[in-house]
Amino acid sequence: MNPLLDFKNHIEFLTALFKEYGEILKKKENYIINGKYDELTEIIPEEESMVVKIDDAERERERLSKELCQSINIPDNSSVSQIAEALGEDEGTKVMILIARLMECLQEISMLHFNIDRMIGFQLKNIQLLQDTATGQDRINTYDMKGKYHPDNQKKLFNGQG
Repeated sequence: MNPLLDFKNHIEFLTALFKEYGEILKKKENYIINGKYDELTEIIPEEESMVVKIDDAERERERLSKELCQSINIPDNSSVSQIAEALGEDEGTKVMILIARLMECLQEISMLHFNIDRMIGFQLKNIQLLQDTATGQDRINTYDMKGKYHPDNQKKLFNGQG
């Protein structure tokens, strides 16, 4: 077996796995935007399964990285840039290109997570506001005719007492 080839092939596999995960997150984002909660519920097990696959693939990447480091006589915990430097210009550049593609996928996933987190946070705040309004637990904030904000310190919600 060739440790370098195994490592490069696994980086390509990881990139494909992250692209697939990104597609799941895009669907999730779309379902949240369009209020398709049944579909959102159905995609959760698929997302969980993908996270397990990614975790397994990451452990394999670590193993292959150590194996590659041993084969080129550098410390097991060497960074990718140290590995690339030890491989030389030609092979090192090829490895760094593969890593750059992987990093692009990770950046996209990070943005998708950020957007989904913001949307869910907004929904949670909205739910809390609706609950507070319905139960009279919060103050109503009002604006005057000029659009100026004036917090209303009295509860003006129906509380069963008239």
